[in-house]
Amino acid sequence: MALFGIPCRGLRLTTPVLLKTRTAIAPRLQTAGFRVIHERSRRTFAIDFTERVMAQRAQTVPPPLGLHLLLGEKMPEMGKNTLAMMKEGLIEPVELFARAS
Repeated sequence: MALFGIPCRGLRLTTPVLLKTRTAIAPRLQTAGFRVIHERSRRTFAIDFTERVMAQRAQTVPPPLGLHLLLGEKMPEMGKNTLAMMKEGLIEPVELFARAS
């Protein structure tokens, strides 16, 4: 199985994880009656946030509610994979600002 197209050992997903490019999302927003007015990369923020959360989780018990409940025991491995892909530039979180046309 692969997460975001990158092989992950032991990962079993019931539905595929599909990432979309910026250029793939804009036409879909247009079809839904929106137009993109601004976009902003969140790569640096996402890397910093992920590193901070991973460091906190290593030192404390998980909170009663959180992503760990959905992802299970593979969450640390998935977090490391996601962080590595962001650092390598394979994936990039992006904010798209859109207005109704």
